[in-house]
Amino acid sequence: MLSFIINRLLWMIPVVIVVAGVTFFLMYRAPGGPWDREKPLPQSTIEQLNRKFSLDKPTWIDTVSLADEWNDGTRNPITLGHALVDTQFFNYLANVFRGDLGPTYASRGTESVQSVIVNKFP
Repeated sequence: MLSFIINRLLWMIPVVIVVAGVTFFLMYRAPGGPWDREKPLPQSTIEQLNRKFSLDKPTWIDTVSLADEWNDGTRNPITLGHALVDTQFFNYLANVFRGDLGPTYASRGTESVQSVIVNKFP
């Protein structure tokens, strides 16, 4: 019985990664963007929002930052690895494993998804 529970818990890791990956890339491929509303926003505001939510980073892997670090003389594999995976997808995946699902769309960013889940499921 204990081995069954451990087996199920270990299988949760790849399942969460696959579901998060499919969800991320389906949302990325959907038309429109998070700042498309009835009233258009100024470009400076969009740039600030993209920087705040890390949407100015590459989607999948960041070979440009990796090459910059390498050309600067960095040979530390941890630093190089961080430069390679400091992207939208890996930041999203890290937040999912931390339990940070971000702000809700319904509350326009004033309430987090976790607080909504906690309030709905006592």
